[in-house]
Amino acid sequence: MASTLDNISAAVEALRPLATKGGQRGFAVRVRRRDKRFPLASSRMEAYLGGRILAELDGLRVDLGAPDVTLTVGIDRKGTYVSEVGTRG
Repeated sequence: MASTLDNISAAVEALRPLATKGGQRGFAVRVRRRDKRFPLASSRMEAYLGGRILAELDGLRVDLGAPDVTLTVGIDRKGTYVSEVGTRG
């Protein structure tokens, strides 16, 4: 399946368990576009996904310096790859 904004936005679900742990948990989103034809630059995609996460999940805050979790998204011609890295605490 090709990468689209809709299927990339499903990455928001990867942070749902973190949001349910209680307290304000910090997160960061890092995007790497392997497919440079994707219409948004990596930094714009990070901002877009971060905004979606804040809008859809309570209990999370952006923390780019020392996040509790980093959501890494790889955008490829064949698909989108999501991983959660560096959970603290």
